[in-house]
Amino acid sequence: MSSSAEELSAALLEASELASWTLETATERLRDVGRGEFIKSGLVGLGKLISIYNEAFARVDVMTRLELNELCKTHWGEVELRDAFEELVSVEERWGDFLSQVDKPTESAATGLDGSIEQNILHIPLFDARTGRQTSFQDFRNSNHLVLVLLRHFA
Repeated sequence: MSSSAEELSAALLEASELASWTLETATERLRDVGRGEFIKSGLVGLGKLISIYNEAFARVDVMTRLELNELCKTHWGEVELRDAFEELVSVEERWGDFLSQVDKPTESAATGLDGSIEQNILHIPLFDARTGRQTSFQDFRNSNHLVLVLLRHFA
């Protein structure tokens, strides 16, 4: 982690610009094709974020976001770096808002007007990683010791 403040600022700004462009593209696609098709098509383009972060991390020789944060702290006195970091955080917040917007109809569809879970949710197919067999929420409804790991896949 020996990147200079200038290199770090440049990497953060480039990542912010690319992530922002990717967000604009995803927002336009959502608007053009609608939520259902957007989700059905595998949330096209969202995987680009992985490569954006991977490239930024490689440029400044870090492996995780925590390491990136620590590296930024070492150069926090540099105004350009603080601005670049704040821009990245702003883009990440906009991404969070966008994904919440995409998820919101799913949440409201899953919950009835009285706040109860609708029956169709109980029959969503799940994969039991321990046994390798397909199951559903219904199978776990009365379980006292249940840990679910729900993964979101952006292909």
